[in-house]
Amino acid sequence: SRRGSMRRRSTASAANGEDQGGSRMRVGGSLRSSVADFSLFSYRSSVTSLHSTMGIPPPLPGQPLELGDYLIPLPHPPSEDLLHPGRLRIGRSARKMAAEMVDLWTFDVLSLQEASRGHALYLLGLAVFERHNLLKACRIDMRAFERFLLRMEHGYGANPYHNSMHGADVLMTTHLFLSKYGFLERLSSLELLASLLGALMHDFNHPGTTNAHEAKLHSARAIIYSDSSILERHHLAS
Repeated sequence: SRRGSMRRRSTASAANGEDQGGSRMRVGGSLRSSVADFSLFSYRSSVTSLHSTMGIPPPLPGQPLELGDYLIPLPHPPSEDLLHPGRLRIGRSARKMAAEMVDLWTFDVLSLQEASRGHALYLLGLAVFERHNLLKACRIDMRAFERFLLRMEHGYGANPYHNSMHGADVLMTTHLFLSKYGFLERLSSLELLASLLGALMHDFNHPGTTNAHEAKLHSARAIIYSDSSILERHHLAS
């Protein structure tokens, strides 16, 4: 059985003096078979419900798992229509709502998401960056930035919490915190750009797990990032 095979391999590894240090297993240039087997077994048994939550088809019984299966894939590239700002069906009332809430702590991302037909991140991203004149200061092409925001919305996926609305919410909170408490005069345009971009994409392509879960699972993500800021580095790499 898979469990029996894992025990035999683990015993053999211990006999050869290999490190079996609790929550962390050291790997060389390639994954050791014991780590891969344990992770694959844990992955199959632990995240079937996660597949359902994220809308990803679960593996079929007996279907082999590749290491790539650990990495929640990005959605298929959006169609050109979705990346064309001029083709977005966003009414004037939604654009006005975004402009009016950009400096208010009472901003309402949920209402804007509904009014804009799913484009709260896009509208608030434009409003915040224009408020700080970052496109001109950092020589960012307006059309390229709009397409970037639309790709961000699409890539956040359908995670029930860590979705594009959450990205928009944290962007707004960061913008207001820096604006209301005197930090803007301490930041260069590049530093402000980095702060707002970090807020915008901080949970991008979130798999719906936690760092502790990934580490205990010995998932491919945990191994790739050596149990250090696993999901944070995954969001950035995505």
